[in-house]
Amino acid sequence: MPPRYVLLTRRRIAGILFYTSFVVFFGWLFFGSFFKVQMFDCQKADLSCDQLIQAELDRFKGKSILTMRWKPVEDKLILADPNILKVKFIPHLPNKMEVQIEVREAQVRIGTSSSSNMLLADKEGFIFSLAKEEDSFLPEIIAQEGKDLEIGQVVDNLRIRSAVKLAILLKENFISFQRIIVNKEGIVVIVSDGIPVLFSDQGDIAKEVTTLQRILSQATIEQKPIKIDVRYAKPVVSY
Repeated sequence: MPPRYVLLTRRRIAGILFYTSFVVFFGWLFFGSFFKVQMFDCQKADLSCDQLIQAELDRFKGKSILTMRWKPVEDKLILADPNILKVKFIPHLPNKMEVQIEVREAQVRIGTSSSSNMLLADKEGFIFSLAKEEDSFLPEIIAQEGKDLEIGQVVDNLRIRSAVKLAILLKENFISFQRIIVNKEGIVVIVSDGIPVLFSDQGDIAKEVTTLQRILSQATIEQKPIKIDVRYAKPVVSY
């Protein structure tokens, strides 16, 4: 057999062996037991995950930490718990998965005239939970119109969504108030002194808040407003 032919044959055999070893190695790497998830370290906000979430995650033990698609798992967790905003999966090789769950931050309590329950909503107007007694410090919005509100949905009533934005702006500007009432006429804020303040539902709410802040700062004990309307370029103050 010619030496050149022998050399080519040896190279071909070496190439085949190398390719086969390469395939076997990466097959073991991606699909073998070494890189399969054996533990979930789960944190929900500042606390450890509850048993329901941990049980759901444990169903995926034994899955490849390198090739498993975790987005469907995130979607399932969010669907089961509307309080969850986002789920982040951080692999720690070879077999530990860190799970960080970001939760929604309650900004207001929303109730309707047809229900005694108060619901929690975030800054986007997404309702995610029933309000509890410990949530009583949050601003209160009472909707006197529209359909009943549902957990797991964004409020579709534009007036109520404007009221959520208004509650946040009032808080940021250190204007104390008792509650916000949403009705057919618009948005009414009852400030801490019991004074009703009328806001527009589609106007420049930030500008109207600034106007209210100026009016309240100028009010005195002797001349205290009984009603304020900031919906117009020139606010109407009744004494």
